[in-house]
Amino acid sequence: FDRGGFSTDFYDAQAHAFLRGRLDVAPEVAGPEGFLIDGRTYLYYGPMLAFARLPFTLFGHWVDGRLSAASMVLAFFLACTATSHLARRVGALLGGGSPRRDATLVAAVACSPAMSLAGWNSVYDETEMWAFALFLATAVMALRLWASPSRRTLAPALALACATVLTRSSVGFGALATVGLVGVLLW
Repeated sequence: FDRGGFSTDFYDAQAHAFLRGRLDVAPEVAGPEGFLIDGRTYLYYGPMLAFARLPFTLFGHWVDGRLSAASMVLAFFLACTATSHLARRVGALLGGGSPRRDATLVAAVACSPAMSLAGWNSVYDETEMWAFALFLATAVMALRLWASPSRRTLAPALALACATVLTRSSVGFGALATVGLVGVLLW
């Protein structure tokens, strides 16, 4: 939990700004990544990971720049877990899966560029890692919605898709499209 380098405190700064009822952050935090609009500096990162940091920021600035590495490890494990669930759901849809095949898929995801993303402590990789993990979780819930359509399965699928949009919009719109496609096919 050592303080990270440049950009590891972006979400912390956003969370502190949210607590003050603002969206702008200190210009020295954003550096060249900030957008200067009417004398205020804004970050272009989605607010989801800043929302997740709100409970920590209630206790001051001691965690600033210290949570991104732990956050990426958590996202990496979520991605691997979601891959396991996804493999089992796809296997069930296709008439049976194999535990060995499922484990191979999880290992492939774990050794994919996701491992590289989880290895560098920065806002860029943290955002991508969470977008990947949330997209996989959305895909799992979309398949669950396909298998048993109801409001109980639609709500988490939409919530995960929206969380993905609020993390990285370009990936999130794909997650929303996935849930939408399942909805259209079910309709």
